[in-house]
Amino acid sequence: MTQWQPIETAPKYQEVLGWAYGQYVLCWWVKGKDFEGWTTGWETAGGYDVGYSPVSPTHWMPLPEEPQ
Repeated sequence: MTQWQPIETAPKYQEVLGWAYGQYVLCWWVKGKDFEGWTTGWETAGGYDVGYSPVSPTHWMPLPEEPQ
């Protein structure tokens, strides 16, 4: 089993399992025109894209293998 690691050691630009706000989150690092940081997805409001859903994980681990 992989151990939790500090978020500062996480690979950027790929999905990882993060620990934030007392729960597991699927997150990845993005760098865009108006945002750079960890996110859990893309926000929409009223049918319009409004930006990323920022998250502040403290730890991470790789995602498990997909089921066969």
